[in-house]
Amino acid sequence: MTELNQHIVRFLDYYCGLAHSPEYAVLLKGPWGSGKSWFINKFQERLQKKGIKSIYVSLYGVTSFSEIESIFFQQLHPVLSHKGMALAGKVLKGALKATLKVDLDVDGDSVSINSQIPDIKIPDYLKNTEGCVLIFDDLERCPMDVHNVLGYINHFVEHQGFKSVIIANEEELFRHDQNRENLQAKYADVKEKLIGKTFQVEPDIDTALEDFCGKVSDEEARLFLVRNRKLIKDIHNASGYKNLRHLKQALWDFERLFSVLDLSAQSKEAMLQHLLRVLFVLSFEIKSNAIKINEIPGLKSVAMTNLLHRELTETETKLSNIVKKYNVLFDPYNTLLDYNTWKSIIDTGKIEKDIISDLLAKSMYFNDENQKSWIRLWHFVDLTDDEFDSLLPLVQAEFGRMEYDSAGIVLHVTGILIYLSRRGIINTTHDEIKELAEKHILHLKTTGRLEQKQKRYLGFLDREQWGGLSFAEKDSDEFKQVFKFYTDMLEKSHLEKLPLIATALMDKLIQDENKFYSMVTLSNDEDYDLSEVPIFSYISPADFVERFIKIPPPKKFTVAYAICRRYEIPHTIHQLVDELPVLREIVSLLNAKQQELSPKLSSDTLRRILDGHLYKALEALTEAYNREPPGGRR
Repeated sequence: MTELNQHIVRFLDYYCGLAHSPEYAVLLKGPWGSGKSWFINKFQERLQKKGIKSIYVSLYGVTSFSEIESIFFQQLHPVLSHKGMALAGKVLKGALKATLKVDLDVDGDSVSINSQIPDIKIPDYLKNTEGCVLIFDDLERCPMDVHNVLGYINHFVEHQGFKSVIIANEEELFRHDQNRENLQAKYADVKEKLIGKTFQVEPDIDTALEDFCGKVSDEEARLFLVRNRKLIKDIHNASGYKNLRHLKQALWDFERLFSVLDLSAQSKEAMLQHLLRVLFVLSFEIKSNAIKINEIPGLKSVAMTNLLHRELTETETKLSNIVKKYNVLFDPYNTLLDYNTWKSIIDTGKIEKDIISDLLAKSMYFNDENQKSWIRLWHFVDLTDDEFDSLLPLVQAEFGRMEYDSAGIVLHVTGILIYLSRRGIINTTHDEIKELAEKHILHLKTTGRLEQKQKRYLGFLDREQWGGLSFAEKDSDEFKQVFKFYTDMLEKSHLEKLPLIATALMDKLIQDENKFYSMVTLSNDEDYDLSEVPIFSYISPADFVERFIKIPPPKKFTVAYAICRRYEIPHTIHQLVDELPVLREIVSLLNAKQQELSPKLSSDTLRRILDGHLYKALEALTEAYNREPPGGRR
């Protein structure tokens, strides 16, 4: 260990080496993640080398003293407590009927256990553990009364002569208790009797980092991390959290990310450092609850807001402070992987090799002759004049021939050309660029290649970037006009496809009622999100009723419930008011069918469906229709 906590090590060496009982315990305190448990685990290894036995007990979730005694027993007598022998609980409860003699097969000694051991607070077998050090960790996470726990430990220290080390985050002991002040006063009294020395454990990042890196199994990843220990320390120090647990978790995440990279990516030191910076910054901030996982994209938008010099909201201020404190260590505009991919890596642990490889291939670190010309041009700030002069005509020719198969690429090239035109580097006018871009987007729509998803509306990030790269000149009027044309074409394409989507929806009504539910309600359906689309305007009420009557009663209830749920969302129902005539006709036809089938059981089923779901849906949609917002219905 480094000099940072050496004074604690030296004192514990003295304390644990005393030939007599000190009759007091030692308290190691510090915030969560400061390395207290890691420190004591390392010190246990030190004790073991000196031939001093120690017993470690985490009090996290322990609800009774008998649980602690079971842990004692398991560590003192691992053979007897082995699951296959099933003896630990029986010994502690005096349930054996005879005396057992079992060879521990450790040092040749045998242990006798008397069947008449009574249920006592302090197990007798602990009395034969002279010189043993008892270590109690996670005091603040113990659900039992803290004062009772300390009294229990005190019995070992004062009456049994044991040496004991207690580890706690004192700041969290009574934080959520209403009677906090009284409990703290009571704790101070018990602590004064039991604790002889108190030490604050400081995060020892140098020693911890050496230990953590040594446990990285991938040799190349380990060597990279060792080479970049200073960078890791700089990020960790800039965060201000001093949390070694989060540092360790970030290292493990980096190893997993490193493992999916191909050899060419693993050989790019600068790119790996870039990935490490982004991963560690996002990981530290999320795991410290400074930001929520869904706020990650806001880091980029708040950086843009700062440039526009407008007043920040409370959330934006929080995000802005995060960006500022890392300074040059973190660039929210250049994260290599898009924010959704980072969210997956950090939040769910999902690492998708193909997506990551594709995004990295677009980065400046792969800006070579094998990369697509438009991507190389996107990194024009890294090009020499000769490289730029040979590359620009290629991209302009591809753009003019409408060779790009994605609107995202068209928007990227549009932004780049507007930038170059604005600065006089090329002679093409903004109007010429805009005209060619709109022609290209229209060509994509005509050939059916415009829509990549069924989602109707674009999110914030869709307006900021594509393929993990930010749009150039995205705040210029010219780019906004092209982007508006793009969204208009998306809307037209969407509307043109609605009759076909309505047909697919009617097929699902028969084939898969659960899919029907996810399509028409607010859900995470990967194929269709029709919760804000007036899709029922494109179906025939008679066709719906004919299909609905044919499906079994359980499916009927699911479909009817889906329709009812569809109109329960206040902020989306106004977008569905055009469906009112169709829903009114469906309810009317089903009502007539219910009367026609009376008094059959199927008539009662339809009555319950109408009363329980469809009348409610019709009422909600009618009210929304009557509350038509100013400016007319959309």
